[in-house]
Amino acid sequence: MGKKKRNKLRKILREQAIEHEKLQAASTVSSAISAEPDRAVTPLVADAETIEVRGEIRKILLTVGILILLIVAVYLANIKTDFILKLGAWLSNYLNINV
Repeated sequence: MGKKKRNKLRKILREQAIEHEKLQAASTVSSAISAEPDRAVTPLVADAETIEVRGEIRKILLTVGILILLIVAVYLANIKTDFILKLGAWLSNYLNINV
């Protein structure tokens, strides 16, 4: 390949590379512009989701707290009286369970 042909080829390749970079930059800018409205909607959706999740977490914590209070109440009642033992005996007789 002659020197003139190589220079022409390099010039063409440089021009194509510059055009490719310009197109790529333009597509990046256009995609960034089109993504702007999505960013504005995303925080609103995230806020609504976090509010819902917080509500669910509060319900779960309330349920767990009530269960813990019931367990403590049964434990304390068992210490002072034999209510739990009587309840267990009655339940096994009623359901006809042999232990």
